[in-house]
Amino acid sequence: MRPPGHAARGTGSGPVVTLLAFPLGESGGIAAFVRSLLATLQADHDARFELVAPPASEPGQSTRLGQIRLAAAAFRALARSRPRAVQNHENLPLLCAAVAHKLLVLGRSRVIHTVHVDPADRKAWWKRVLIGCLFALCDRVVVVSEDTKRRLDNTARPFRRNVEVIYGAAPPAPRPPPDALAAFARSFGLGPGPVVCQITRFYYPLKVKGAERLLQAFRIVRRAIPDAQLLLVGSGPLWQAFKAEHGLGKA
Repeated sequence: MRPPGHAARGTGSGPVVTLLAFPLGESGGIAAFVRSLLATLQADHDARFELVAPPASEPGQSTRLGQIRLAAAAFRALARSRPRAVQNHENLPLLCAAVAHKLLVLGRSRVIHTVHVDPADRKAWWKRVLIGCLFALCDRVVVVSEDTKRRLDNTARPFRRNVEVIYGAAPPAPRPPPDALAAFARSFGLGPGPVVCQITRFYYPLKVKGAERLLQAFRIVRRAIPDAQLLLVGSGPLWQAFKAEHGLGKA
């Protein structure tokens, strides 16, 4: 777990700490959202905001024991920082650490939890109740679309009206020039047919299942469009095993 950096002091009440379950440099939408969010906060408030995140992905990090260790390390970091606010992104074990710290300091720290991934299958009722209790202890639960907000009941039974929609971050970089795109396509043997690109963090079994379904669906696409190509970009502790199992190349 990366130790806190320089505290971003406000009116004498401690820094704002962001919790992330994977390295900030990882690919994927959540990491891009957090990078943009931190840059915007630092620019708008002329201050540095602390980040608590693993320095690198490690084997076993996505297991239950690995997640418990992640949450314990985050709790210790919060106890050292004594933040005035904690922003957590998607990960429920880290949310437990943030809420536990808030209770420890008798509510003197705010907790903001962001739900980035649309709730899919409906969870068991007892899980929805437990997650609903966690959400109720948050000062704000932020979702990235109205559709996610409508389906939030699949994940948590709401106890408070503390949900707010904040749309996704702007792209982190401008579109590359045409010659750079052409060079990239040549380096991976892409084109001239259509290319579908998917960027996935292979930290959780559900992400692996999603990528497997994408591969199955793309086989159907290739029957209708033989020159179509799939560029699957991955990272995380489950990525190498996935590539080996499915015989994927260097991408």
